[in-house]
Amino acid sequence: MKNDKMTISMDAVICTMYDDSLKVVVKKRAKAPYAGRYELPGVYLKADESLKEGSRRCVKEVTGIKNAYMEQMHTFGEVKRDTRERTISITYVALVPASQLIDDYGDFIVEDAELLDIDDLAGSKKMAFDHGKILSKTLAWFAFKAQTSEIAFNLVDEEFTLPDLQKAYELMLGKPLFKANFRNKIKNLVEETDYMTVGAAHRPSRLYTKI
Repeated sequence: MKNDKMTISMDAVICTMYDDSLKVVVKKRAKAPYAGRYELPGVYLKADESLKEGSRRCVKEVTGIKNAYMEQMHTFGEVKRDTRERTISITYVALVPASQLIDDYGDFIVEDAELLDIDDLAGSKKMAFDHGKILSKTLAWFAFKAQTSEIAFNLVDEEFTLPDLQKAYELMLGKPLFKANFRNKIKNLVEETDYMTVGAAHRPSRLYTKI
C-alpha cells in the first residue's frame, strides 16, 4: 500500500532452532542503500490484503512454506528509518521447525537467503536499515512470550523429544532451565507416543506430542 507520503512494508522474522541456537532467515542486499548488508525478508502491503495475508505472502515467497506459525510482533515507524522514503514496517515473527528448512544433509534449502544466528545479528551494523534493532526487539519478545504462552512448541516437529522442547524454551528465554522443574511445568501439555528416536548419536529418547 503506497501513496505520496509513506510506504507500508511487511517484514518477516523467520526463525528456527538448529545446532542448539536460534537462527533467522536473512538476505544480503545487492544495491544501495546498505549494499552488502543483511536484511530481513519483506514485501509491500497490497491494497486488497490484510496484514496477516501480506506477512504470509512474504514468508511463502521466501521459503515456500504456506502454513508457518505467525504472530504480529511490533510496528517500526521512525521517520528516517529508510532514507529513500517514509516507511512503516509491520513486523511478524514466523516460527518454523528446522526440518522444513534443513535437508537430510544439513544444508539450508532456501535459495538466495542465509540462515544465521539471531544473537550475532541482533543490534548489529551488519543489518540494513533498523533490522538489527528489529532482531533485538524480537529476542525481548521471545523471552516474554516463552514465559506467558506455549509459543516454543512451534520450533519443534509434531513429534519431539523433551530435551529438544526444553532447548527451544531455553533459547527463547535466553537462560538455562532445570530439567526437573521444566518437565513438571510442561507435564500437562505433552503426552508420550509409542515411538523413540533412532539413528541418533545418543541413546534413543521417547517422542512426545503436544496435547
